[in-house]
Amino acid sequence: MSEEPQTVTVGELARAVTEAGGIRCTPRMIRNYESKGLIAEPPRSSGGIRLYPAGDVERIVRIKELQREYDLSLAAIDHLLEKGDGEHPPPETSSLLIERRPTDHAPPPHEEKSRRARLVKAADRVLRAKGYGETTIEDIVSEAGVAKGTFYLYFNNKQELFLEVLRRAVRSLEEHLEEALDGVAPVDRLKRRALSYMRGYLNYRDLILILYGEAVGGNTRFQRELCNMYKSLTSTLSEDVKEVASRFENPAVDTELLSYALVGAGEMLAYRSTLDDRYDLEEIVFQAMGLISGEIAEPPPAGSDN
Repeated sequence: MSEEPQTVTVGELARAVTEAGGIRCTPRMIRNYESKGLIAEPPRSSGGIRLYPAGDVERIVRIKELQREYDLSLAAIDHLLEKGDGEHPPPETSSLLIERRPTDHAPPPHEEKSRRARLVKAADRVLRAKGYGETTIEDIVSEAGVAKGTFYLYFNNKQELFLEVLRRAVRSLEEHLEEALDGVAPVDRLKRRALSYMRGYLNYRDLILILYGEAVGGNTRFQRELCNMYKSLTSTLSEDVKEVASRFENPAVDTELLSYALVGAGEMLAYRSTLDDRYDLEEIVFQAMGLISGEIAEPPPAGSDN
């Protein structure tokens, strides 16, 4: 009887996860989990091929199950796996999982999905129009066309529903950032991701500003959500920044700091594009990325304070 391999390639790992969990998994998904810290960066062979521990199969199956069963963001899953043991959630997360687990008295799956989706979409519209403080549960159920009691089948309060709306927005932003750009030069790839993020930010700006306001106001749950959001969004960019820096042979670049700077600058530049017709987003990205790539290519001289 042959022994199972101790290490596997990314393709072999994806196939093993699909077979073990009955959940579709691709090499790109695995590289995404790796970039976000959900699985450890593996060593490479002498030929540069990633060699993953065979034990990663069980962990990735668990990640996929949490996504499917509880509709959690990758940032929330990262918190769960980091603070818990992978099987039993930490105390601050277990209540969220209990709330999201289907109950025996829940409506049929197709009705449940439809009602929940209506509540989320209605909340999105009302929150954008009225703001967080002025929005009531009555406003949301009226917009959704459901009874108030239906609200409490899915959410305990307005805060939980807002966070659900926000997480869906963040997942949409992540999907835009993670679009397939294989074969695109690193600087051009970074430009495309920046443009994609700025467009997405303008689409969800109202919701993100609500999160800012509540976090600054001292809401600790919103503060954690804000931290998780930016951790998730910058992790994809950091891989591109690292590759651009390596191409210019500039090891002094702090990829995490520059990734946060890119996201922050992207938000302000996207806002600038809305003030008048002087600039469009593509022109803004062209100008900004030219400056940034120049800084990466030409590090300050030794001993410089600038």
